[in-house]
Amino acid sequence: MKLRLIALLLTLAMLFSLSLTLVSCGGGNEGEDDTGEVGGGENDGGNTGGENDGGNTGGEGDPEPEPEPEPEPEPLPPYTVTEKYLPTEVSSALMANFIEKSAANGYNALSRSAGPFAYIDIDTLTNCTLKSITIPVMKTSAADAEGKHKFTIFVVDSSATGLATAPVATYTVTFDAVDNELPLVATNNVYKVVTLDLTEYNIVVGEGQTVAFFDSQDSILPAYLLTNGNTDMMDVIKAKYPQMCNMYTSVGKTGSSYRTTNNTLCIDIEYEKTYENVEVYADTQYQAALTALKALYAGKKISIIGDSISTFSNYSNDASANSTTANHDLYYPKNDYTFANYKYTYWGRTLTDLGMNLCVNNSWSGARTYGGFRTATDYNDRFAFRANELDRDDGMTPDVILVYLGINDVLNDIPMGDLYAILADETDTRSDDAKVAEWFATVLAGAGTNPYRPNIDGNTPGYTSFEQAYALGMYTMMQNYPAAEVYCLTLLFNYHSNFNADRLEMANRS
Repeated sequence: MKLRLIALLLTLAMLFSLSLTLVSCGGGNEGEDDTGEVGGGENDGGNTGGENDGGNTGGEGDPEPEPEPEPEPEPLPPYTVTEKYLPTEVSSALMANFIEKSAANGYNALSRSAGPFAYIDIDTLTNCTLKSITIPVMKTSAADAEGKHKFTIFVVDSSATGLATAPVATYTVTFDAVDNELPLVATNNVYKVVTLDLTEYNIVVGEGQTVAFFDSQDSILPAYLLTNGNTDMMDVIKAKYPQMCNMYTSVGKTGSSYRTTNNTLCIDIEYEKTYENVEVYADTQYQAALTALKALYAGKKISIIGDSISTFSNYSNDASANSTTANHDLYYPKNDYTFANYKYTYWGRTLTDLGMNLCVNNSWSGARTYGGFRTATDYNDRFAFRANELDRDDGMTPDVILVYLGINDVLNDIPMGDLYAILADETDTRSDDAKVAEWFATVLAGAGTNPYRPNIDGNTPGYTSFEQAYALGMYTMMQNYPAAEVYCLTLLFNYHSNFNADRLEMANRS
């Protein structure tokens, strides 16, 4: 399980920028309904064969030619990838804290008498070839006569009995002390990180095997963290990367027992894995990502605000959840039977695969962000109005909100606004945050009172563009649900006759 929430080392807010790419399973081409929402529409036979009047038939009695068999597709080749055991942020933080040489950081040197020390994480460190190893060196004994230090790597059977038997294989890695800026003599408190190339050793870890480190005769002693310690680094590891915690000691010795300790090795490993093909690899990574996300989101409550792409009967018009959604128009499955169940929609897959609970789906077929296409108070057209209604009538509030709005603004003659041009102005060297802050202060000052509405007559307070409407909708939502994680989903390419790629880019940038 390699995809271990790389973007989540220090803040949960980075998570979905790495992992949650949500794509509409409807293909983004929704057939026009009476509100102007895009869609597949009816097929009037564009590619049907029609009746065959005999134009290409042979003479009477001629047998029909046998169709040529379809060639078998070429099998996909094996797919090999190089990965690292620790997420980059974890490895960097471990090593940086170690080099700071602070006793408060909780690093200790391994004991010679207790090794070897084994990783037992066989989800990752199995069926692979080791490419390199990064070791935080706490102490050294004297190098050999040639100025070489040594470090031992064992391949061990990861079963309970295997841990107490002889290693499957033993590899003694030697390296130059001076080249790696290590002392030639016995030294305490070295605090040096070394990375060793293992390519020439061809260290293969098979199925049901894992790796152990450090022989009592080795001349470098790696550092570890006390898992039960109170260090900030250990708190991160225990919360986010429990597979790193603890290790087995006294393994790989014939006749001896193994035991767990409250220590956590800081060693990092680069390894190579070969999968049957690239599709198997992709599925493995996807499942690993789901496992990691589920650990964070299972049991949490999710709300959706959107247009027809996010509708489904009895969910986006569920008055028992939120009474204001009772008369919402539907697209799925009213106009499109692509999905037999809500679990196949993008939002349904998200909450089902991650074990989340649906709070409110406030989606309306044909809805625009801007609103006011008919009147200034049209509820279904107004993001800033519906953004107040993402909690249930029984008081349940969302932990996560997905916003998938804007495609109907792109497809219709809604003014986009001036924010895109402000952000694209390279002569203005301010940060995007500074530009947006100034812009939104002006928008809010002219927006009138909440619930915000469009200024369709040019005389009343209100917003005047898609960009302003989207911003006010977000503002309203974050005022009402300040604890929720909010994700604005990217609008997808569309084949509707009114589709305009420039307007789509403007909407997504904003």
